[in-house]
Amino acid sequence: GTLGAFNIFTISNPSNPIRLDYHSTPALYRGSLDKKGNYCYTATDGAFEVFDVTTPTSIIKVGSLDLEKCTDIQISGEYAFVTRNDTGPKFVVIDISVPTNPVQVNEINTIGSLAGISISKDYAYVIRGYYADESLYAIDISDPENNLEVDYRLDIPKANEVFVNGNHAYVTAIEDQFFNIVKLW
Repeated sequence: GTLGAFNIFTISNPSNPIRLDYHSTPALYRGSLDKKGNYCYTATDGAFEVFDVTTPTSIIKVGSLDLEKCTDIQISGEYAFVTRNDTGPKFVVIDISVPTNPVQVNEINTIGSLAGISISKDYAYVIRGYYADESLYAIDISDPENNLEVDYRLDIPKANEVFVNGNHAYVTAIEDQFFNIVKLW
């Protein structure tokens, strides 16, 4: 299959970024990454992977899960929240308390293909996208291993990415150059 890459650059001189190291990753059609401590977590078309980046010039893959068609990832506490656009679970919760042994602990199957995710307090705000009933969903993640509940849904045509800051969600859309700001509470 096609390979992508996870790269680390030094940007101490912004006009001359220098790649320090890279590690091949499974098919990188769309994917995302997040960092916690000395670890970077990638969620790509081909897998969920964990990299030790303690030494930026020597990336070491230390863990992974067979989780395909990932679209986005956000770390909150000891969990990675991953959106997918494949058959099967679309919203996946992974326990990363032991980075070398990530474990899927929960999922939601009913929402549909998901594109973007942003975490704020006890909620994961996710975009159901890809031209199928585009909406912004709020998922209660206060008890991520035992109970995931969709609290509400707001239709946003062609939505594909979300960022939450304070009590506002900033949402972009694929077509018509829409940019939406949604007051959450």
